[in-house]
Amino acid sequence: MRGKQQQAGSKSGKLCAHSALLALAKTAAGSRSRWLRVTVSSADNCEAPALEVVGSVRRGPDGFELDLLAARCRECDKWGAEDDSEVVAIPLPEPAGVYFNAEVIDELPPMEGCSCAEDGHGDNEVGPLADKADFAAELAPDASLGFETGDTVRGIVASKWFVHQEKPSHLHTLVWRRLAESTRKQHARWLRILKTMPVQWLHSSLGTAAIHAVLTQAKEAKWTSWATVASAISAIASALKRLPEYTNGRTSIDLLNDDVVFTSAARRAQQLARVTKLYTTASAMS
Repeated sequence: MRGKQQQAGSKSGKLCAHSALLALAKTAAGSRSRWLRVTVSSADNCEAPALEVVGSVRRGPDGFELDLLAARCRECDKWGAEDDSEVVAIPLPEPAGVYFNAEVIDELPPMEGCSCAEDGHGDNEVGPLADKADFAAELAPDASLGFETGDTVRGIVASKWFVHQEKPSHLHTLVWRRLAESTRKQHARWLRILKTMPVQWLHSSLGTAAIHAVLTQAKEAKWTSWATVASAISAIASALKRLPEYTNGRTSIDLLNDDVVFTSAARRAQQLARVTKLYTTASAMS
C-alpha cells in the first residue's frame, strides 16, 4: 500500500515531461520519508519494455540523482533487489530517458523479493527465525579462521592492497562517477577493514574472512537489522568486484561467483532482511 503521493502522468502510461520529473525530484530530495517511483524507458527504443524503479533522491554535483533501492520484476511483478545489488546513482533526468507515471511516495512498496533468477533448488527458502536468540546466533562470528585453506584467493591478498583515500589518478572521472560518492566511501571503508584484518584470518579464504569481518562489526556496533548486514556484505562484494577502482590491485575479485561460502551468507542475509523486522534491543546482538 502506498501513502499519500504526488504524481505526474496518469496510470494509463502518459509520458512524464522532464520538467515535471525535476519538480518531483525537488520535492523528494533529501527526505528520509519520501521516495521517487517512476517507470523509465529509453528514447532509442520506446517499444522495449519499460522498467519500474523506486529510489531516494538527492542533489548531486551536477543536479538531482536517484539512488536506486528496488525494481519491479517484469516476470513475477514483485519488488526486490538483485542478490549482487549495489547503490547506483542515476541522473534525473537522463538525457535519453523517457519517463512514465513518476510519483513521490511516502511509503515503500512491499519488498517481496524476486526469485525468477534462482536456480530452482531451494535456495530461496528461508529457515525459521523465531526469536532474538536466533537473531544473535546467526550473527555470531563463530567460524574458526586459524587454519590454512587451499583457496587461491585468501585473506592475505588484502594485506598487500594500497587503498586510495579518493579517486585514484589512474581512474577516469567518467568511471569514478558511475557510483554515488557515498557508495564509493562505503566500498573504500570495507576494503580498509579487510586490509587490516587480524593475522589469524590471513590464511582463510577471502570470502570467509570478509563474512567474519561483517559479523564482528555487527557485534561491536550492535547492529539490529538484517538489512544492515545484507547491505554490508553486498558492499564488500561490489568493492572487490571493482577492486582496481580503489586499490593498486589490477584484478577484479568476484566472490559472488567464485566463493560458495560468501554467496550462501549473502543470500541468507538478504532473505532474512526481506522477511524479518527491526530488532530494537541491543541484547539481540549480544
